[in-house]
Amino acid sequence: NIAAAVEECIYCYGFKFDNVYNGDVMIPVAQGADPHDGGGKMVDSYTIGLTDFANNEAYAVPNGITIWWVCTEYEAPREGCSSLMKDFVVWHHHRWGYFAYETNAMTIDGFIHRGDVTRLENEYEVVTSLYLVDYLQRQTVIRNADLQGAMLGIEMPVNRDARGSDGDNVGITRVENSLIVAPTGMLISSPSSTNGADDLSPQRTILRNVQFAYPPQRQNKFISINGDGASAATSNNPNARNDIWIIDYNKPVGEDGPDLYISPRYQPKSRCDNALGDCSNDISGSFPAIEGGYVYPLADDLIPPPVGAHKVYLPILK
Repeated sequence: NIAAAVEECIYCYGFKFDNVYNGDVMIPVAQGADPHDGGGKMVDSYTIGLTDFANNEAYAVPNGITIWWVCTEYEAPREGCSSLMKDFVVWHHHRWGYFAYETNAMTIDGFIHRGDVTRLENEYEVVTSLYLVDYLQRQTVIRNADLQGAMLGIEMPVNRDARGSDGDNVGITRVENSLIVAPTGMLISSPSSTNGADDLSPQRTILRNVQFAYPPQRQNKFISINGDGASAATSNNPNARNDIWIIDYNKPVGEDGPDLYISPRYQPKSRCDNALGDCSNDISGSFPAIEGGYVYPLADDLIPPPVGAHKVYLPILK
């Protein structure tokens, strides 16, 4: 499908999935069944993921795509529900390629963004390829992305798991096997929200074989980290964990690069965890394109395997 020539407004999109307040819905029990004549079952709409959204394109639009409350009811994620956005292409837009509202277990595979690089000569340009703040984005995986021509490649989530959750396996967002060509490749802010931040989960960003480059028009940083929270947020929690693990920094698949552990500079240097990296070996000076973090070698025994193949879950019939 192709969406084009969408009328201008701030929150207009080529594609929109809006599952807000849908609650239980009736679906056919089989192909061709009439749900209003005994052939339907009630299901929780928040257990229905995007299972076949592939090869779609948006251009001449204010924004590419937005997704609301998929595999989660507001901030209450449904276990066993997941989604796959596959090979989405957006170009010739002027704000967000993807604006993410609440989602759970969303895999974005093969997302392509193209922007007009001449617009980057304007320092006030704000086009972003993947805008993942400031709503719940739990267990988001981005792989095989090709993002070029935006002022900002990815603004990472700042509300990454169920409120009150804690532990090493919560709040993880992964980006793998991707290319980002932008003045600022990735912006990682402290956990924050428009709905209070004290009970937000800690967060961890894991990058594997992510390549960064600058367009000729403007250069800033490959990765920028700050403790101010997302710009749209009204509450901020700079004390929560917000570390970054990088495997094969700035190298394509099949090439070895540095493995890094990054602790944010807005927190005391003593927050560095020796179980994650060599805190006695600050190598930040060797990575000038990483801003706002203390950079250390990542512990060898912590390098996680790549994310496995995406699994599609069917809705739960009641």
